Amino acid sequence: MTRRAPIPFDPDALGGSILASTAPKGVTMLSDVLKAQQGQGTGEPAAAAVPAGAKGLAKPLSNHQKWKLSELAASVYHYLRSQGELVGKDLKSYRRRIATQACRKRISQASHGDFMLIQAAFLHERGRIEEAKRALVKAAGTAHAIAMNALRKLCADTQTPPSHAHTMAKRFYKGAALTDLTADQVWSIFYTIRNNANAKAGVGSKANRHKNLRRKSA
Repeated sequence: MTRRAPIPFDPDALGGSILASTAPKGVTMLSDVLKAQQGQGTGEPAAAAVPAGAKGLAKPLSNHQKWKLSELAASVYHYLRSQGELVGKDLKSYRRRIATQACRKRISQASHGDFMLIQAAFLHERGRIEEAKRALVKAAGTAHAIAMNALRKLCADTQTPPSHAHTMAKRFYKGAALTDLTADQVWSIFYTIRNNANAKAGVGSKANRHKNLRRKSA
């Protein structure tokens, strides 16, 4: 039986016929939403971007997921146009601008870790502020869950007591509990344990031992 080649994703094939319903009012900027959710002033949606080694989050979006984001982008675009905004801007450039502001990638380049960030950006553009906040919370929660699962597996594989990871969290991050860390902070503990285990087994460079701790103490 001949297997058909997959159809490449083409977001511009959506056309311009998608219209959105009435928009709830909202004036909060996306950077303000991010500050509230992340507790920092960077305003960068990419703060919840894919950590190195997070295979679950780094997996490319499926065509279906890309279509969903592009449909949302088109509905927002046509609503804003109907309200007299985005004068002189085409759908393709608008979609690319909002997506790259959210995660520094176009929809066609995005991964699972970017899906909720891009969705939140377009929901915010549409004035659906509470939905945008929930999408950001879910993005951060997904990243944290994947990091914690990887850390638990590593501890089991290297026969590292889980209490050791908890002690590292308190030592590295001013007494913080492991469950209260950000995804990136959990990954820093993951790599410290892995590097230490490799050094103990004579694998890799011993210079990597406690590298994250030394960096923070510098």
